[in-house]
Amino acid sequence: MSGIKSKTNADVIREMNNNQLAAFIEKVELNDLDYAITFCDCCGGEGNNGLHLDCEGCLKHWLNSPADGIFGLWGLNKC
Repeated sequence: MSGIKSKTNADVIREMNNNQLAAFIEKVELNDLDYAITFCDCCGGEGNNGLHLDCEGCLKHWLNSPADGIFGLWGLNKC
């Protein structure tokens, strides 16, 4: 085990400068992020992957997920 913890989506958001954060928030506001591969993939709806989480639970799960994972921020269009 390497002992190096990968950054979570929340870690990446916390490290954004104001310009990056503004661009990210704008993408969220304009629905320019593919929610099918981010926040809503964990819910019990069409993106159901067995976790059966409500919206808040899904968002918290996504924030704690690795940023370099399949649903990570680093896999999305860069801000």
